[in-house]
Amino acid sequence: MRISNSNAISALSLVASVLARPTGDFISVLTGGPQAALNMPMGRTAVSRADMEEMARLAIAVNTAYCPMDRLLQPHPTAEVSSPGRHKRSHTPIRHASSIVISSQDPEFASQAEEVDMNWYISHTPSTQTLTLAFSSLPSTDDLMDLLSSSPFPNATLNDNFVELPTYLFPEDSVPFDPSPAIHHSYLPALETHGTSALLAVLDLLETPPIPIRTNRNVLQSFINSLSRHPEPLAAKPIKHVEVVGHGLGASMALLVSVALHLEVAGPAAESYANPLSPVGISATLFGSPRVGDEVFAAWVDQLQIESPELRINRITSYADTVAHLPARHLDLVHPSIGEIWVGADPRVAYACRGESEGEASEACSASIPLPKTSLLDHAGPFGGVWIGQSKCRRSGA
Repeated sequence: MRISNSNAISALSLVASVLARPTGDFISVLTGGPQAALNMPMGRTAVSRADMEEMARLAIAVNTAYCPMDRLLQPHPTAEVSSPGRHKRSHTPIRHASSIVISSQDPEFASQAEEVDMNWYISHTPSTQTLTLAFSSLPSTDDLMDLLSSSPFPNATLNDNFVELPTYLFPEDSVPFDPSPAIHHSYLPALETHGTSALLAVLDLLETPPIPIRTNRNVLQSFINSLSRHPEPLAAKPIKHVEVVGHGLGASMALLVSVALHLEVAGPAAESYANPLSPVGISATLFGSPRVGDEVFAAWVDQLQIESPELRINRITSYADTVAHLPARHLDLVHPSIGEIWVGADPRVAYACRGESEGEASEACSASIPLPKTSLLDHAGPFGGVWIGQSKCRRSGA
């Protein structure tokens, strides 16, 4: 009996799907408590359905940065409210309206695209008092590969590939390490342009929160209210949470900016503002992130998360994504060990990963795939069923 190629492929897919299905408990990391990633067991644990849905929402947020002409901005997290039904409890999603308040498409940032061709935006969700900062990567994966394999200058040594963190973003007194943490040189141009501009914009919005934009429902309700009494003007509320998301090069920016933001908000500099900054929760979600810094940098990021419940950083890798393995290990760059989420061979299942010893990334997740067996196709996802990248834009010129 002969088996056709298509049937063989289907059979292999089915086997992979079955093998990838979790058999133990589930864990919520993206939607769990502030330090959920610190309290999970060693090895890998399948994440909950709520985490998969949150992963998809955040992936769509990144696509909005890739596709500014598509207007893909989605409502902020859908909370589920239980209500008794005739036979079972039903779940009604509550959606929170969001609006973009500033972006790299604004004229004041136009020159930055000439230096590093990537996008970012900040949206505001008044009902949850949240700011969302999202970074795209470069226009193509080939551009990103060229950047990650670049040398700072001809005949550069191994150490020449590293640069210290800019002190205007990372004050020396906030980095309790000697030697100081270092990052790969390729990230510095994007950090000095898009990263710094986006960070300053977030800080401005934290100091002076935006006034909510009236939606169609707001306008109608205001008109109805005005017939009987004077309408109450919409008032700005303090920001309580900042989420930072990015893909590829944008993921590296999301990591660096979230750390710099935490240092600014949680440190003594917060009192130096005309309107002193209040503590905020900061969550960074990094899709397809390359390695950013050396062992000291990775240890520092881990330490910040252990000591600061208000800072949460999660790195999500799609199965055999090549970018997560770059720059190569021989350059002495490593990922932080806390917060890895790995989308398995069956993309319907993702795992939260924790190393067998503190300070070491798990070898049971993305690191289990050797670099020669990785694939650039996986860099786009899917993440909770959502593919990320400029190729997913619907409108030309996005």
